[in-house]
Amino acid sequence: MKKQRKKIFFTSGLLIMSLTALYFYAPYFVVEIKNPLIISAKNFIADKNIVQQPPEKYYKDEIFSFDTNDHLKISGIIHYTNFPCKGNIILLHGIRSSKESFLPVLNFIAKNGFNSVAIDLRAHGTSEGEYCTYGFKEKDDISKLIDYLSNEKKFKNFGIWGHSLGGAIAIQSLATDKRLQFGIIESTYADFKQISKDYGEYYLGINPDFINENILERSAEIAGFDLSEINPVDYCKNVSQPVLFVHGTKDKKIKLDYNLKNFEKVSSLNKKFIPVKNAGHNDLWQIGGKELLNKISKFLQDINHIDVATAK
Repeated sequence: MKKQRKKIFFTSGLLIMSLTALYFYAPYFVVEIKNPLIISAKNFIADKNIVQQPPEKYYKDEIFSFDTNDHLKISGIIHYTNFPCKGNIILLHGIRSSKESFLPVLNFIAKNGFNSVAIDLRAHGTSEGEYCTYGFKEKDDISKLIDYLSNEKKFKNFGIWGHSLGGAIAIQSLATDKRLQFGIIESTYADFKQISKDYGEYYLGINPDFINENILERSAEIAGFDLSEINPVDYCKNVSQPVLFVHGTKDKKIKLDYNLKNFEKVSSLNKKFIPVKNAGHNDLWQIGGKELLNKISKFLQDINHIDVATAK
């Protein structure tokens, strides 16, 4: 009887400690990108494409930084094409990744006649900031970036290319800043609560709704954002620019149907969805290969022949 009581007491204590740790620490896991414990597990959880330096570069690099509305310094690199320039594409990486994740396609972008502007999102890479806000503040950072590029570099004609979290932010930015004339959206989600629940189940095997919602409410409070204002699908009705959506058919992290929902809700008449057969979350370019890049190239060529600033 005493052994049974001890067992019950021990189990109850362990459960209480686990729930307490979950309540106090889990919200930081969602928003605190540079937390030491999270960094130690980075190789396991990071969303990043396979990075490889191209053997020959068709662009020239320039490191720069700009300030956000809340006085954070965001770092980036401008990759100037060696070919006649048609415009400038802003590149946004995934969660716990960095601007270097786009290295494999920099030559491709340059050959198509575009400068690329890769940044480390707030709280990522070498940029300042403690918390990720999943587009709530990041979309304003993109507008500040366009201000900087327009005023300091005299750039014109902007597009945006985002992967995963970067894709979610790109949709929000396309809806709120019409200086962005086109977008390429890869492997992203439609609803933040749903994808948070999915990620919990993917990594932990379980994530009940009541726990997920509690964690997200605490995360939003800690990082200072509104959960109701970060769902990409809610912004799609205000996206009138040409948009290309790309998603792997075997993406186990973010279901293809989520990005398809974004595609269906976008108001633009100039939109296309490319499912990449057998591709997962972070290997679109590797699995899609030349066939995928040729389709992206055609999209870029087509928008260059229309008045993208007034496209509906």
